[in-house]
Amino acid sequence: MTQKHPFHLVDPSPWPLFSSTSALIVTSGAVGYFHGFSSGGLLSLFGFCFLLLSIFVWWRDIVREGTFEGQHTSIVQLGLRFGIILFIISEVIFFFAFFWAFFWAALSPTPSIGSVWPPVAVEVIEVWEIPFLNTVLLLSSGVTVTWCHHRIIIGNRYQALVRLFITVILALVFTLLQCFEYFRAPFNISDRIYGSVFYIATGFHGFHVLIGRIFLIVCWIRLFVYHFTRQHHFGFEAAAWYWHFVDVVWLFLFVSVYWWGGLFSFFIYLWNFCTQLFMLVGHLNNLKYFLLCFLEIQYLTFLSQIEVCLGWLFFFVLSSFCWLCSLLEMVWSYQAGGRLGWNCSICFVLV
Repeated sequence: MTQKHPFHLVDPSPWPLFSSTSALIVTSGAVGYFHGFSSGGLLSLFGFCFLLLSIFVWWRDIVREGTFEGQHTSIVQLGLRFGIILFIISEVIFFFAFFWAFFWAALSPTPSIGSVWPPVAVEVIEVWEIPFLNTVLLLSSGVTVTWCHHRIIIGNRYQALVRLFITVILALVFTLLQCFEYFRAPFNISDRIYGSVFYIATGFHGFHVLIGRIFLIVCWIRLFVYHFTRQHHFGFEAAAWYWHFVDVVWLFLFVSVYWWGGLFSFFIYLWNFCTQLFMLVGHLNNLKYFLLCFLEIQYLTFLSQIEVCLGWLFFFVLSSFCWLCSLLEMVWSYQAGGRLGWNCSICFVLV
């Protein structure tokens, strides 16, 4: 029977019920494992295997509906775009909770952690080593995935495959470096609230990087078997949007957790040292003590303002670059000839 409307009436499917039941088994087994039940881990692994199976068969049906049956019309794709946008908004709220916990503890440290941030005896990770390298890798992967989108739009399938493969490799290197950072970190998740917030926030971001990498690998396979065309490649667009979201979240983590947290710790220790030193000198001359403290406060405040301004300027430039990539993804989605994309891709190469 001929369909007389552009909408997609989804056929009855067992996979939503199957997926939700598998997720319930995973969580129930995990709770049992955490409470010492011997079979909890096995039950959770069993449910996780079924969850992976349900994801595979469910997405297989979606690919068949959109690629081979032609069910994903322009109206349907618009609805899917809104769905991905709402999904990313929910992820933003998810990470907002972790940043809220971090700044709540950092801006008002309690006496139980020494009234300083990071807490007493917690050595922070050097920001300009692995974290900065991971920032460069993740931003570079955002450039290559945008470049791949441009290649798809202009019909250059081979170069799109190469760019997308480079993106996957950069994401894999990011994950390996983060695992190495966890292995050599001078603190663990049980080191008060700093360790808890650090590992929860960066760990969930690493999990999102893993999901995004799987998303991109599936898109690479679909691009290899000619599932994507110049006008019909929403699956890749969704993966690119999700990947830019991962980039932006990492920028917030880099600036707040790694850079700002370490900088704040440096000034706290410097201030404590200077205070003790000036208290010793102050016993000899109270007026000299007062003047030195006043000048030191002004000097530290000036340095702190400069460091904060430079850091936020750096963050603003990088985040603007990521959002520019996202904007170009949306613009190129509606560019048939790709004239704008050619100029922008040249700029990306120069950067």
